[in-house]
Amino acid sequence: DGSIHKGMSFSGWAKADGLPFDLPSNVEAPSIPKFTYAGRWDRTEGLFAQLNQLGLSWPQASAPPLDIELAVNTTEGVTARIRQLDVTAWGQAFEALNISGPASGIYASLKPRGLLSNIGITLTTPDEGYFKAQADVAEGAVDSWQGAPEIRHASGFVELSAKQGRMVVASNEGFVMHYPKIYKTPLRFDQAAGEVAWFLDLPQKMVYFTSGLL
Repeated sequence: DGSIHKGMSFSGWAKADGLPFDLPSNVEAPSIPKFTYAGRWDRTEGLFAQLNQLGLSWPQASAPPLDIELAVNTTEGVTARIRQLDVTAWGQAFEALNISGPASGIYASLKPRGLLSNIGITLTTPDEGYFKAQADVAEGAVDSWQGAPEIRHASGFVELSAKQGRMVVASNEGFVMHYPKIYKTPLRFDQAAGEVAWFLDLPQKMVYFTSGLL
């Protein structure tokens, strides 16, 4: 609804039995159950779109639907916001697909869990880490990997790229950190506040982990 000069508004619903592009040969294309969309495009502001209840489904697994806002313009490039993402449920779906490759190996080692909300993602250059993302975290957890500690019951704020990240911890209902190569038992806290950071060396399959006073 509109014109090239005045801009265009759009809305409706859609579903699909596959994707409009090819995936690697070891990745099965999902179907997309019914979702709704609405948005606007004009020559000055660019594109803004809302996708509601957008999910993915495979014969052996399904991922919970997401509510997404997408913006594309000349000042900020491509940005997206996601209201909430259940990392545990999406991870279980990813695991059920038996995808091979470096990313799946890292996932299998870390096994990230928890709930993310108010997620913001901006595409960047390769030198900047391909993307920048930030989100609020509730009950975050990862397993120990390559010297990085196991963490459970982590709540707070996280920001990251493909190369590095940091988390501001504000856990008021228990927090667990475990260095299995150093300590026999995990370190348990009733409350925790502070900041942790990590840096990924993908060619060496290493994670460098630093922490201030917790």
